[in-house]
Amino acid sequence: MLHQNPRRSRKLRLNRTATLEKLEDRLPFAVDALSESVALLLDSEPFAPTVEARAIPKTKAAAKNKPPAIAKAPNVSKAITTSKTKLSVLGKDDGGESKLTYNWQVLSAPRNGSVSFSANNTNAAKNTVLTFGKAGQYRVNLTVTDKGGLKKTVSYRLRVVATLSSIELTPSESTAEIGSSVKFKAQGLDQFGNPIRSRITWKVPTGKISSSGVWTGSTKAGKFVIQASSGKISSRINFSVTNKPPAPDPATTSGVNGLVQTYFADGSISRPDMINILRSTGADGSVNTAELNDLKNLVNNAAKYKMPDYVKVLASDVVFGNRANTVTLKAGSSAAQLNSLIDKWFYGTDRPTLTSSSLSYRVSSGTLFNGNPSYMDEHQGALGDCYFVSTLGIIASKTPDAIRNMFIDNLDGTYTVRFFTGVYGAFMNSDNSISDGFKSGVGTADYVTVDKQFASTSSGKFAYSNAGASISSTATSLWLALAEKAYAQWNATGKSGRSTVANSYASIEGGWMSVVSAQVLGYNASNFSLSSFDKQKLIDLLNAGNAITIGTKATGQTSTLVGAHAYSVIGYDANTDQFQLHNPWGTQHPGGMSYSQLQAECTYFVVADATKFQVSSVSRLVSQVRSEQDAAAAVVIVSTPQTWDTNRMNLHFEELSNSVDTITIQETDLVAQDTMDFDNEHIGDAFQAESPEQLLDSIDSLFAELAENDMLFSA
Repeated sequence: MLHQNPRRSRKLRLNRTATLEKLEDRLPFAVDALSESVALLLDSEPFAPTVEARAIPKTKAAAKNKPPAIAKAPNVSKAITTSKTKLSVLGKDDGGESKLTYNWQVLSAPRNGSVSFSANNTNAAKNTVLTFGKAGQYRVNLTVTDKGGLKKTVSYRLRVVATLSSIELTPSESTAEIGSSVKFKAQGLDQFGNPIRSRITWKVPTGKISSSGVWTGSTKAGKFVIQASSGKISSRINFSVTNKPPAPDPATTSGVNGLVQTYFADGSISRPDMINILRSTGADGSVNTAELNDLKNLVNNAAKYKMPDYVKVLASDVVFGNRANTVTLKAGSSAAQLNSLIDKWFYGTDRPTLTSSSLSYRVSSGTLFNGNPSYMDEHQGALGDCYFVSTLGIIASKTPDAIRNMFIDNLDGTYTVRFFTGVYGAFMNSDNSISDGFKSGVGTADYVTVDKQFASTSSGKFAYSNAGASISSTATSLWLALAEKAYAQWNATGKSGRSTVANSYASIEGGWMSVVSAQVLGYNASNFSLSSFDKQKLIDLLNAGNAITIGTKATGQTSTLVGAHAYSVIGYDANTDQFQLHNPWGTQHPGGMSYSQLQAECTYFVVADATKFQVSSVSRLVSQVRSEQDAAAAVVIVSTPQTWDTNRMNLHFEELSNSVDTITIQETDLVAQDTMDFDNEHIGDAFQAESPEQLLDSIDSLFAELAENDMLFSA
């Protein structure tokens, strides 16, 4: 609102009589005066407030998150000469290094090679220990991630060089008489237990030894130590020199006395010696009563003649008979019958019946072991023995020597394989798990011999274990296929505890892992119900280094797990709180699974301490006696023999006479027949590869090489 000036208003009223012309003349001056009044009013209170001079504040721009970077890279320039190496890396980030996550991944590895990381996917993983499975070239990726999700990925090449780490001496112990000679073999082994070329020097306290390891002549008896060295690596064995032993009692070995004395001159009756003695009794076309009695006396006195345990067992199967024999050796048996028994037990010529007429036996060019045995060798084929394959695979990974100790290489294309047998049964452990295998908890060694002929498809690929691999490939590791074949042959003896006794592959379809563990290791494994034990129990057992398998339910699956199937449990990731499972097919691995998923989809997990196994060699069998604490806590046992079929294994528990508690488990969904339809051999043929696995390895190697040379482009 404008304020009027009263004095100027009166002055205007006095001139109201003026003429129009005068008003018009004075109008501009009035307008000017009015303008001045308005200006004066606007310059006075309250129209002219005081205004302070203030600067307009500037808005600070938000800091932009930058991706992390590598401040200190690991030293990967030197070749790695051990099975482990430590990598240390340090990242930097605007949010602070402590907020970074370091994730390691394997980009490429040599065939059958593996890498594990002691720490991963955490900030602490900036310092991690890598454990390798074999020598060769490896590439690993490191991804550093900040709190905002920005990442920095780098790749490192690692070269693991096979380095002499030990020397294996055979025989591990030896005895020779004065004046005789013994052949020793020294084999250099790298850090992974694989053979490596090395120059050996020998040192002996008595007699002489050649550069090839032939020891000759000692003038005195006693116990000595022989040493083999290569550089700073050396190995020693105990060696005994004895006086010439007395000749065997003629009354004991009258019919074959001459041969026994000849072969026993070196202090023992070996496998070739026993084969020659057995064949000699049929040289005239038949076996007479005296010869048969001599053979029986010889086998009964095996310890006296320093006969290896496996030779005694196989000779006993020939001389005293076995349920698997189609003929029984007796007085009057023909030489042909005798030789068929010798060939069966010492050369593995009585092969298991195949599951299909489209399959045939072919000789493999593979080797017993190609590096250390592990679960990576699992490639179950068209045979429902997942329980067997997964058990041996995880035992091999935890303790390779437990698997190596099963086999004796006869150096003639045959292998003698050991299983343990006994009165089958189970009892309750003090922690409420079920100890399964033998009623006593410990088995007795038994042996069977197999040759290198395996079930083959028409295209020359393995049909069962090693499925899809070429029969003719020299790179194939045969141990699992040999064990599988031996298990089928051994089943004909009636000593495997199965309901169907036959020398056939079909007869070993369907089974349970704890029984196989006991038959391989010589002592019981334990069954833990997933519904009765918590997650931490399984974690603790894994961390203790146990060999663990798990069986799925027959129905009700909600994920990619195969129903009525066995898996190896290969690890636990604390960061994701998930367990890793390995499918014995060698494909379709389920990846990480939570414990609640395992509880929903599985029944039991089976635990075996693979570091404890009964040890046998070509010269003796040493049994490790198992603790009886668990046996004392037993409240139930399994009736024997146990029975299996292709759908489930039924356990029938009976109450102990001195027990109050009774447990009965019937129709338990365990492991069923799990055959797989596959066409791997045709895939392999199409790409001119020996197997699909080799093809994938080749593709992985190709892409790794392309990536290294910046030759990969995205569309």
